[in-house]
Amino acid sequence: MQTDLMRQWLRFAADALEGTESFRKAMESLGAKPPAPEDLTRWAQLWMPEGAGRTDPQSLRNVLEAWWDMLGVVPRYRYAELARRYEELKARLEEAEDTVRHLRTLLREQGGPAEAGAALDRWAELTEKTLQAQMEWARAWLDPAKTGPGDKPK
Repeated sequence: MQTDLMRQWLRFAADALEGTESFRKAMESLGAKPPAPEDLTRWAQLWMPEGAGRTDPQSLRNVLEAWWDMLGVVPRYRYAELARRYEELKARLEEAEDTVRHLRTLLREQGGPAEAGAALDRWAELTEKTLQAQMEWARAWLDPAKTGPGDKPK
């Protein structure tokens, strides 16, 4: 089953190389939102009708994921979600930095104990490292050119 589906998929891609816009349109339709099983079934009926009746959605999803992985692309819906999460993490980092600055100011003004200042410094460092690591992960997905050869962000 998987071999037959892969053969159909490669035939479809080969047809696209001959100048038709069908492959581009088909890929755009798959990348617009996460495809549900019924979406994949409809997609197969529309774009690969000769084998659509024998194609189960999970096999098609596996072929699609393998294709995206081989090409090194991220579908638009994943990119948009990662961009949203990146902005959210960036805002959280800025908020945490503001909180740390505010707490440091309060400690200085009130002459807080040295242990409180040290704990605040450790907390600030831990928060910054955590959020920076999360932002780097998101940044690697958003700008794959910054990852090394063979790197695959997970």
